[in-house]
Amino acid sequence: MLVLLLLTERAYGEALFASPPHFLTLEDREEIVFFINEPVVGAIASRTSSGVEVVVPRALVDPTLYTTTFRGDDTATIAGTRVVLAPAARGNAAIRITTSAAPAAVHAYSERDPPRLVIDLIAAPQPTPTPAGRVVARAARSAVRPAPEQAVAPQAATAISRPAVLAALAVTAPSAAPAKNPSAGRAPAPQATPHDGIASAAAESRAPLVAPTAAPPAAASAEGSQARDGRAGPKRACAWRRLGTVACCAPDPGAPAYASRADLAALARALATAADPATLPAIVGDEPAALYLAADRELAVRATSGRVLPAIDLYRRALRGAPKFFDASRARLNIALAYRALGFDAELQGVAQEAVKDPTRPIIDALIGDVARERDAVERARDAYARAAAGDALAVCLATRGRAALVLGTDPPGNASAQVARLPELCPPAILADPETIRVQARQQLADGQPRRALTMLDALRSAPDAPPSGVVLADIAAAAAAAGDDATARARWTELASGGFGARLAARATLGLAQLDVARGDDATGLRRLDGLGSAKALDERRRLATEALTRALRRGADVEAVAIVADQGLAPALLASADQIALARSYRVVGLGVESDAVLRALAERLGKDAPDALWEERGGAVLATNPPQALAVADEWLRTRGNAAPAEATALRARALAALGQGRAAGESADAAAALDPATARTVRLDVARRLRTADPAVALRLARAALDGERSPPLAASDTATALRIVAESAEATGDAPAALAAYRELTERYADQSSAEGAQYRLARLGAGDGGAAARAGYAELARSHDALERRVATAAETYETIVKPFENRRETP
Repeated sequence: MLVLLLLTERAYGEALFASPPHFLTLEDREEIVFFINEPVVGAIASRTSSGVEVVVPRALVDPTLYTTTFRGDDTATIAGTRVVLAPAARGNAAIRITTSAAPAAVHAYSERDPPRLVIDLIAAPQPTPTPAGRVVARAARSAVRPAPEQAVAPQAATAISRPAVLAALAVTAPSAAPAKNPSAGRAPAPQATPHDGIASAAAESRAPLVAPTAAPPAAASAEGSQARDGRAGPKRACAWRRLGTVACCAPDPGAPAYASRADLAALARALATAADPATLPAIVGDEPAALYLAADRELAVRATSGRVLPAIDLYRRALRGAPKFFDASRARLNIALAYRALGFDAELQGVAQEAVKDPTRPIIDALIGDVARERDAVERARDAYARAAAGDALAVCLATRGRAALVLGTDPPGNASAQVARLPELCPPAILADPETIRVQARQQLADGQPRRALTMLDALRSAPDAPPSGVVLADIAAAAAAAGDDATARARWTELASGGFGARLAARATLGLAQLDVARGDDATGLRRLDGLGSAKALDERRRLATEALTRALRRGADVEAVAIVADQGLAPALLASADQIALARSYRVVGLGVESDAVLRALAERLGKDAPDALWEERGGAVLATNPPQALAVADEWLRTRGNAAPAEATALRARALAALGQGRAAGESADAAAALDPATARTVRLDVARRLRTADPAVALRLARAALDGERSPPLAASDTATALRIVAESAEATGDAPAALAAYRELTERYADQSSAEGAQYRLARLGAGDGGAAARAGYAELARSHDALERRVATAAETYETIVKPFENRRETP
């Protein structure tokens, strides 16, 4: 039985196997990848008659995967690989792997971001024609095999940094014949080491991954020869190239290690230029130069598709086989660039840890900053860029570009003109022409208020020859088009991204963009509905922002019902709104009949603002309770007057007058109305009319005086027809109530003759007829005749009855019968 040992910093929850495995066919192995929800924390493996069984503790298998056989590539190095997942005892999961040929070793490890379990089935070495020297070396290697009990030797309490790693599993093939002199030729037993050369806390050196056989003694001489060739080669900066969506550093065709063989030289030249390396034959051989160029070729071939994990594996193999080769730093940097293109943050961090003493470490730090920036981890990005800025010229260039992108990525975008202006002096031409640099420059144009220039730059970038489809470029085009007022282009690009073809992150961003376009054109409901399926923090923030904007627009145009509905549907907290918007919302609550909610909003705002509360808050508080609770309205008015003192506005006194009128205190109400009119002549008529309307029953004398004062305002602008009709009606009714029949008749007559079309004139003709009736006078007869022509049937019937009563019945009311 073989044990998979996981050394990790913390425990995780149960891992769930919910999707089929992925099979990758590599040169010397087949890789099986399981994407799971949690990193695996340990496993037990045992050899079976047909392959290997791996039991993962505390793991679940989705029932839909039970008993399903997943097949690998039958053309793989290990042909006929089959995988079956099933639940095991005690809440574990079993992975049963069947191969047509027993693997020489199994190398399993766990990755954290995204969580996945990777199992490498390493093929047994196959004999190939080699130079005589290497034949001897391979013979020595094949003769030296670790003893079965030494296949896995767990290390003692080694702190392994991220990503969490399962120790290598050396599942050896059937034992070969021992060497004639094992004590002299045997290499040390392989130890469980971190995946991909990540250093342990106990050792400074980078130990290679556990191989199926011990390290060959003869390889040292070959590697030393190549290292000497490398050291003799020219030292130069990274030859930056963009292959599809992946940036990489091309090899130097003039390096002696590559120029010594015609096929290597031809491939190196193709990689360093725009030629297609896929047209050249694959490189065969185990010498360092062949291993490194084979990885370069694999990266170039796969870069367009973005599936570059096999290329990373070949780079890892080259680094394990020849860690001191002169191009090792470039290979490590290409691994980092590939991880940066994939957005694999944890793996990129691992490469940085491997490159602690590597001159490319500052460049890798800049790439770490790029990934952190794209994930909105602003502080991590700043720290990474600060480390990169202490490196060489290329690192400083990438750090400056990243810092500019960080500033331009804020909402609203900041000004990165200083950093963008430095790029031509810091960056080589290849990076100045790189799409990421052009995007930064276009974003600066957008921040400078030049969206058309930004759009031109981005359109040229998108339509460049051999330019692969880029979601981030489409997003920038959409943002620039929206800023330029080109809604059609912006909507088209956002729609293209929202389909999901460029990943979930850009699809979510596109959904936000479409929602913003909807809200901008006034379709708030559609815009907010788009955000229903987005659960990210940024989406929630954007939903809140768009909902707040929609609420503000509804309040400003007086759409009270719509405003209240937005608050209820979107769950907005009134306390987060601006003070003016909270007051307007309270008014909307009052208008739709939600007095309790209105009062709650106003009270909370008044408590928070204290003496700094605006006059509009006091006015709305009083107005909200004036109709239902006049004593409370009077208390609000008095508190308002006390708080503001001599600076109290006319509205405070006017509120007091209205509250007193509602309480029926005519004299005090009239005095307060006059005081308010003196403070603000522009609103004098409005205050007097409102108070008079409330007093015409409780105190008609004061109401008559205030209404006449409103009509007699010689120095004030003329009243509107509706207000004049209201004032005449108040005068007529108040005069009638006080017994001043001539004044009432005059007011009713003017009202019916000049303002008959106003609502205040309804019934005025009847009142006029009643006042003139009693003795059959001409005025009464004229009034009843006018009522007989009314369009209102009820009014005609009432007029007929009144006329009959006035002319026939009333003359006999005061006569007494004689006995």
